[in-house]
Amino acid sequence: MMTAMASLQAQIFDMLQHSQYWPVAKLRAYQESQLAQLIAHARKEVPFYEGRLDILFDHSGAIDWSRWPEVPVLTRAELRDHGKEICARRLPQGHGVVRDAATSGSTGVPVCLRQNDLYKQSTLTAGSRFAQWAGVLPDMTFASLAPHFPDHLPPDVNVHTLPIRDPAIRGSGRRLLLRRTLPAPALLDVIAAEGVQALGGNVVLLEILARVNLKRARPLRFSAVMFFGVEVDPAQRRIIGESFGARCTDTYSSEETGRIAGQCEHGSYHINAEQMLVEIVGKDNRPVQPGQEGRVLVTPFLLTSQPLIRYEIGDLAVAGNACSCGRTLPTIDRLTGRQFPLFLGPDGTRIPPLFDHEAIVATLDCKAYQIAQTTPLALELRYIPDGEVSKAAFDHLRTLIRAVMPAGTSVVFREVDSLPDPTGRKIQRLVREFQIP
Repeated sequence: MMTAMASLQAQIFDMLQHSQYWPVAKLRAYQESQLAQLIAHARKEVPFYEGRLDILFDHSGAIDWSRWPEVPVLTRAELRDHGKEICARRLPQGHGVVRDAATSGSTGVPVCLRQNDLYKQSTLTAGSRFAQWAGVLPDMTFASLAPHFPDHLPPDVNVHTLPIRDPAIRGSGRRLLLRRTLPAPALLDVIAAEGVQALGGNVVLLEILARVNLKRARPLRFSAVMFFGVEVDPAQRRIIGESFGARCTDTYSSEETGRIAGQCEHGSYHINAEQMLVEIVGKDNRPVQPGQEGRVLVTPFLLTSQPLIRYEIGDLAVAGNACSCGRTLPTIDRLTGRQFPLFLGPDGTRIPPLFDHEAIVATLDCKAYQIAQTTPLALELRYIPDGEVSKAAFDHLRTLIRAVMPAGTSVVFREVDSLPDPTGRKIQRLVREFQIP
């Protein structure tokens, strides 16, 4: 028997299959109706928004949408410092229970999140639509190199089978999580043993696997490869596609706001516009023109437990034009500022910097941090303190970080007032500050 939540997911998925082709005017009207409900809820139930949204209303109490660009942008620092004030006292009926989450984000600024069930289920269903676009069929075995492998599993267990709750998956379809900290050759062996047909993960790790795969006696082949997490450059896309013989597509998401956009068969990033408003804005906080770069602001409609209205997620993107695939969802031409580098060993070996950022955030009482590789055998963790850190905590962090790097790597900690941003575009959580000759 289908549960109430599974039934709701099925309804959402069915809607998304149709709404991606809605006329633009219908989609805009739908977004405004969703925004209006979120705004009313935030003004009534969320202390942070009391008075903050008044600028939207005219003398009759109606919303004047032309004034939307005047609504203050919500920054990550505000979410960090006023998280409790942004939480709702009550939720709308049917929006489910609230669960706590946390993220350090690509900028290394830790924030606490509160996410309600309806929001979580809807964004998961949007992910199913993106997977469908990528060519991941319902009856395939799809494996994800997830950053958070279940802690309760013993260290010799490298595969976790997810329960099938997704209405888009049926028949023999399987969804797996893989322990991505395995050495690349061993990870490829696990993937082969499980009969994986489609693979998803961070592009940095997928690039490592692709290079190792080319050296296998029988290289693995997949129907589809999906990228998560950071910007993908053409060279990475090419070597991964050639190694695995797969169609490669990218998805765009954040832990705070869920699934933001996914690539269609034509390469455009289509925004998940039925579930959120995404704005690409200039210095004046107004939308840029297609082809221009701007800051990304996101407003998820169903995140009622901790409404994020015009939330600046710290990314840069180039606004896109209408896509010839036929979908009417607005587009992003390309993402910028989300890439992080491979670290390099003394012999030039590429090292994916897969540090346990949740553990770092939990141990290091800080407002923000950055890990820099300053030489092949030296790392510097820079942090903006938010409290005292014990010697035992530093020792524990040093052990965690060294586990990812070659033997003999030194780790030093440096307290700073601000994090360096040599590009002037976006502070990066991971940086490599040298080149191999």
